[in-house]
Amino acid sequence: GYLALLGLMIYFTIRARSTSQLLLWYFYILMGLASLAKGILGFALPGAIAIAHPCKAARRREAALLRAILRRHPRFAGTAVYEGLFDDPAATIEGGDVLVADASSVVVGVGERTNEAGAEHLARFLFERTAVERVVKVRVPAKREFMHLDTVLTFVDRGRILTMPYLWDRPELYAAIAARSRRQCEELGFPYTGPAPETLLDASRLDVVTRGGDRRSYEDTMDGLAREGLIEPELTLFVAGR
Repeated sequence: GYLALLGLMIYFTIRARSTSQLLLWYFYILMGLASLAKGILGFALPGAIAIAHPCKAARRREAALLRAILRRHPRFAGTAVYEGLFDDPAATIEGGDVLVADASSVVVGVGERTNEAGAEHLARFLFERTAVERVVKVRVPAKREFMHLDTVLTFVDRGRILTMPYLWDRPELYAAIAARSRRQCEELGFPYTGPAPETLLDASRLDVVTRGGDRRSYEDTMDGLAREGLIEPELTLFVAGR
């Protein structure tokens, strides 16, 4: 991987017609690496690698390039690669919304970048082709500030998560901050570009789908994760504490 990166940089350094063009190419290389590291373009699942179907059309070319690499590079020969999500026009799904909780459970955030069709398509694939027994869908506000599930919640150990304080049980605190920020922007004559306070008041919800077709829901996300045995509440870490 590092040798390939070095080769790309040497190639572009030779081909660049100006410093600005070289810097732009370097920027695209680093952005692509960041996308791969975050899993936007593809993500690992129990028993397979899935090619994502990014929400933004501009990122889909990058996902197509990743698919070509996985198809042709000898290092991935014999690796189970699933391309169905990328080929589904109704589905959008990005790796930042997909968390593998354990060998039989996958958590999917449904919000701005991953839609319901993407989560359901992933569940069908997992139940048909892997040993995963349940898919847990976490609803997050479909706003840029909550771009991916791992922006506000991610696993740091088995049964242990890092998350935003009060987001799930007291969302009115975030709504109040957004309202105050909007008011201050109006007073200063600047446009407010943050989330609408009312969207932050949406109650969190968690939906569980099992291999056998059972479905159940929880009105409180943290409570649902605990009841499903996916987290131990006393081990939860909060950003900046609470």
